[in-house]
Amino acid sequence: MSWYQENKFAATILGITAVASGALVYLGMSANSDAAAANQKEKAAVDKINKLQAAKPYPNEENRALLADGVASFAADTKKFQDTLLKFRPEELRKLSANEFSGEVSQHTRKLTKYFKGKKIALPEDKVYFGMEDYATTMASESSTRILSYQRQALDWLFTSLADSGVDKLENVHRAKVEETLGKAPAPAAKPKKRRKRAPKVTALTSVYDGLPIEITFTGTEASLQDFMTKVAAGDEYFFAIKMIKISNEEQDPVTISKATFAPVVEPALAPEEGVEEGAEEIPDGAFEDGFGLGGGEEFDLEVDKEIIKQVIGDEKITVFMQLELILYKDAASVTIPGLKQEKPLKVAPKKVPTKVSTK
Repeated sequence: MSWYQENKFAATILGITAVASGALVYLGMSANSDAAAANQKEKAAVDKINKLQAAKPYPNEENRALLADGVASFAADTKKFQDTLLKFRPEELRKLSANEFSGEVSQHTRKLTKYFKGKKIALPEDKVYFGMEDYATTMASESSTRILSYQRQALDWLFTSLADSGVDKLENVHRAKVEETLGKAPAPAAKPKKRRKRAPKVTALTSVYDGLPIEITFTGTEASLQDFMTKVAAGDEYFFAIKMIKISNEEQDPVTISKATFAPVVEPALAPEEGVEEGAEEIPDGAFEDGFGLGGGEEFDLEVDKEIIKQVIGDEKITVFMQLELILYKDAASVTIPGLKQEKPLKVAPKKVPTKVSTK
C-alpha cells in the first residue's frame, strides 16, 4: 500500500497547499508586473510635466508686447484712414419737415429738367423726377428726411455731372427705398423670460457705412461714358461706388471691311511755276467737293463708311445701365476700432490767482 493511500488526509492537505502556493506566486508576479508598468507611466508623465515647465510657452511676455504694439499701430493707421473717408460725410444731416422736403423735390426736378433740356439731352416720355419719383405726390416721413435730403443733394450733383458728360438721352432712373428703413426707429425689444444669467452677446458691426443705391440708364458715346465715370471717381464731396455696369452697342454687327468704299487717290496738280507746261488744264475750284474730283460723274455713298469709322474709333451710340451706390459713412462715435489707444487729454494746471495782501 502506498503512502498516499495510508495518509489520505495529509496528502490532501499537501496538495491543497501546493496549489495555493502556486496561485500566490502567480498573483505576486502579476502584481509586480502591473506595478512596474504603473511606475513607468508615472515616470513618463513626470518627465513630460518637467519638460513643459522648463519650456517657455508662446506667447511670452516679449511676444505679447510686440503683438500689442503691432495691433496698436494697425489701429492707428485704421483711424487715419477712417478720418480720410469721413471727409465725405457732412458735418450735419439737416432734418427737414415733410413740407420743406417736398419743396426741395419740386425744385430738384425743375432745375435738372431745365438743365438737361438746355444741354439738348432727351428725357423719357414719362416725366422724370431724377431719383425722387416716390415723393412727387407723396409726403416723406420726417424720420427719413435727414438721409433723403442728403441723397437728393448727391443726386443733383450726379445728374449734373451726367449732363455735362455729353450724353444723348436719359433712358431711366430707379432709386430703391433704403432711406425709409434707415430712418425708422428700432422696434423695442421684448422682455426676456427669467432664466439663468448668461454672458451678454456682443453684436458685431456688420458695416461702417450705409449704402444708398441708385440705377440709371442712358444713351451716349464711349467718350461720354468715360467722361462721366471719371467725374464720379474724382468727386471730392460725394462718394459714389459703381457696383455694376452693362453696355450694349447700338450697332450689334461687327465691322465689315467689305462694306466700306474708298475713293481713289487723285494726285494734286502742279502749279505752272512749279514746272507744269503752259496751257495745261487747271482743276477748277470745287471739283473735289463733287465726286472727289472726278468731274461729278461718280459719287460714293459715305453713309456706310461713317458707321464703320464710328465703330472703329468708338464713336457709335451705346446704351449704358449703371448701378451705383452712394456711400454714407457712419460717424466715428458709432464705429469702434479694436486696439486703438485713446489719447488722454493733457492736464493743464489751473492758473494761480494772486491774492491781495493787506497792508493794514
